[in-house]
Amino acid sequence: MHAYLIIGNDSQSLENYASKLAQKLSAIILPYQINKISEAREVNRFATLSLTQKTAIYLKGIDKATNEALNSLLKLLEEPQKNLYFIATAKKEMGVLPTILSRLSIIRLKAVRPDPEITEFSNNFIKMNLGEKIKYISSLKRSDEAKAVFEKLIEGFHELLHQDTNYNNIAGYIKEAQKTLTSLNSNGNVSIHLTNFLVHIKNYSPLGNSIN
Repeated sequence: MHAYLIIGNDSQSLENYASKLAQKLSAIILPYQINKISEAREVNRFATLSLTQKTAIYLKGIDKATNEALNSLLKLLEEPQKNLYFIATAKKEMGVLPTILSRLSIIRLKAVRPDPEITEFSNNFIKMNLGEKIKYISSLKRSDEAKAVFEKLIEGFHELLHQDTNYNNIAGYIKEAQKTLTSLNSNGNVSIHLTNFLVHIKNYSPLGNSIN
């Protein structure tokens, strides 16, 4: 196999496993970001070079990449050149296109318990009334800032899912936050994506009870 996807919820564990896998393949490891199409094109350009040494392209966090960037790698994954490997990581399998997943050997790491501060952050967000949520979300102006916040929210929501007695309420927050993160990763107007999130979460109360 020439292409691998390592899935886990701990960034350090993902990096450590990627490094060990490259060593096992006797390959040097070259890190690349592919959040945008321009970055994916750099990977494509490198992959056209003739390699005399085994090399592993390390694609960190491909669940944060745009669909356009991921699609540009399809041919590379279908027609690998000699001495070239791909090692990708992701925290959420659902954030990776099915066409990409089908071309990768998936390795799932044992889950690491989330940081208590992240769980508290998500819990505090749920406890806010709608006005407080609007004020906080409206303060997020940049795409990278909004993505970071929603990644934290989703991680914390998943932990709360195991603690809260109202499963449907927490699941609703996860659903809407995941949809928003996917939209943010696809670029577009940050303000519109965040506004849509606020519109949809008003169906869920701050106390963990769904509003009918």
